[in-house]
Amino acid sequence: MDAFLCESVCLEVGRRAPDKVLVLPPISYGLNLHHIDFPGGRSTSSPTCSSRFCLNITKSVAYHGFSKILIVNGHGSNAPLIDLVARKTRARDAVALLRDPRTSGS
Repeated sequence: MDAFLCESVCLEVGRRAPDKVLVLPPISYGLNLHHIDFPGGRSTSSPTCSSRFCLNITKSVAYHGFSKILIVNGHGSNAPLIDLVARKTRARDAVALLRDPRTSGS
């Protein structure tokens, strides 16, 4: 449900501003060991794996000329990962990387 709600909002923003907004698909995998015992639970091997994957995406978007990137986080426990990716992207690519302060811990 978290990804569905966030994606729905992002798609609507993209629909309203198609010349200004690129909406990428949600990332539905990550470090999720606290849910691994539930049927169908899956998780990446480490926080490093998840953060590198996300960082590669933000770096790729910056490489193609985007100077403002908004990471939309629909799940509070992702806040440390989002903060790490935001800091590393800004440091490497000098882009304005925004995130929702209500779910990012800052």
